[in-house]
Amino acid sequence: MKKRNLFLLMLVLTLSMLNILPYSFAETATLDNDRTERIISYDSDIVIESNKTISVTENIKVFCNQENIKHGIYISFADKCNIIEVLKNGIEEDYKIIDQDKGMQVWIGKADVELSPGEYIYTIKFKADSLSAFSENNDEFYYNVIGEWSFPIESASAKISGLKNISSENCLFDGNTGFLGSNEKNFTYYIDTMGNVVFKTTKKLEINQVFSIIIKSQGKLIGDNNQISTFSDLTQNHWAYQAISAMAQEGIIKGYSDGTFRPNNNVTREQFATMMVRTLNIPTTEPAVPTFKDINQESWAYKYVEAAKDYLIGYQKADGLYFNGNSNAIREDMAYALVMAKGYGNETVDVSRLASIFTDMSSISVPMRKYVLIAYDKGLMTGNTDKTFKAKNTLSRAEAAQLLYKAALDTENEVVD
Repeated sequence: MKKRNLFLLMLVLTLSMLNILPYSFAETATLDNDRTERIISYDSDIVIESNKTISVTENIKVFCNQENIKHGIYISFADKCNIIEVLKNGIEEDYKIIDQDKGMQVWIGKADVELSPGEYIYTIKFKADSLSAFSENNDEFYYNVIGEWSFPIESASAKISGLKNISSENCLFDGNTGFLGSNEKNFTYYIDTMGNVVFKTTKKLEINQVFSIIIKSQGKLIGDNNQISTFSDLTQNHWAYQAISAMAQEGIIKGYSDGTFRPNNNVTREQFATMMVRTLNIPTTEPAVPTFKDINQESWAYKYVEAAKDYLIGYQKADGLYFNGNSNAIREDMAYALVMAKGYGNETVDVSRLASIFTDMSSISVPMRKYVLIAYDKGLMTGNTDKTFKAKNTLSRAEAAQLLYKAALDTENEVVD
């Protein structure tokens, strides 16, 4: 396999990365009718920080049949990177770093644990400092999403955030798919409401086929003031900084009068309804007759609660239906809301799989289990490091922002009824 340039921003950025390779080193996995070892999806989330470093999260969903993938996988980097986190199926996974002359390898998996045949999702998060110069007036962003792999890849995507002056009028969006040197363009792209650019393949990549993207701007794509924190208690080191700052700039979320965001405060049901409606562009409505007994036309959240009523369930009492807007939002309710708002509610899943994903499946309300599993499968919500979901736990303001930010970036912000 050959190394792939991970990132270029005019005049060549130096970070490069090789593809994922099988790691031949039994756990239960999602079974698949197609027994071919392959990459089912490869999704890259690239955040360009204001100091011109990059933060990358790569989610790689593979199908293992104990042929080349037995204990795990490994990824080779042509330059040194700072590994932040490595997960398998949303849970922290063992890994080791092997230094090389011009880079390093990250081996993911347990040498004494063989993977049973099935699907696995590997997540690797890392930071890189090796960015180079920009042009005087025009910037160019290049990203080789997929290099030459030993496995076919059913779908690949790259979401680029942190760039400025992004628009169809100001930028040229291009790329290539197929074998090296090919001019095939089997991909699509869109600009979401956060100003991020999302590229997705439209055709399966065969073994050794690549996928590269490019953004050319008539102006500067990066500026020193690109991501200035809106809130006094939110630094760029905060894990939800990107989500909170982007959503604040779009007017989706707001802070307090003292200039703080208070990311650890709990979010209420009416606050979550408001954030979700704004984030997913759900049309608001103000009916003459309120749906809920405790949310009327005088409430600040009335139009948002009414707009979200098909996604956030109410509570039936003897005298009518209540929303309980001041109650804290809990995780299983938010899983249901996101799945329904994203149009995934009619999908069929094997709920019994939850038992192999979360050790506290019994704590998830039976009617909510399907939606928790779908939210997990879609990458909208994950569990905790101890393999629990904690369905009745509340959500912090930061957690709610992160959930909705991920949901908004998943599609073109189109809500399916």
